[in-house]
Amino acid sequence: MNSKRGFTLVELMVVVAIIGVLGTALLPQVTGLVEKAKASKIISLVDTLRTACAGYYSDVGAYPYEYAAPTYTGAGNHRLSIAQPTISAWAGPYLHTILSWGDNPYVNLILVYSNINNWYTALGTAGFDLDNDGTTDTASNAGNFVVFYSIPLTVAQRVNNLIDGDTTTNANWMTQGQVEYRNSAYLSVYLQGGR
Repeated sequence: MNSKRGFTLVELMVVVAIIGVLGTALLPQVTGLVEKAKASKIISLVDTLRTACAGYYSDVGAYPYEYAAPTYTGAGNHRLSIAQPTISAWAGPYLHTILSWGDNPYVNLILVYSNINNWYTALGTAGFDLDNDGTTDTASNAGNFVVFYSIPLTVAQRVNNLIDGDTTTNANWMTQGQVEYRNSAYLSVYLQGGR
């Protein structure tokens, strides 16, 4: 007698329902882990850029720029990753690879500026409110900051929490501190100088 027995439709529906419940329960946790990983990638790159910009400034006495797009040429010759024959004190490369869109966890532009006043921050002024008192502290033009494009609010908050502190205690976190966020997409992080 052949006793092979398959699954009934009811048994298959129960298994699919259990998988659906488990998936629904785990989705927020997985999403949180992905956002945490992307925020960590941004923090890691910010640390690398701070070190590179400080080394460049120490050698050359000027603030460098670096853009994650070949079409952005910028002004002058102050690059972190490309040799500058017209700058005798250049001892780089300060970055071992040229910034690329892939360095942004959302695969978009990253721009390191060599002038604080090149970018109007979330305050609507050219500079950063580093001490959270409502006034711009980076009044000088010279200095470095980095802008990441296409960063969602939840990831920007995580980056802010790691650099400036908990966003729940500062209602103005988008416009104050070393991290600023504007237009629901642009994450700016102060690197050095500009005081």
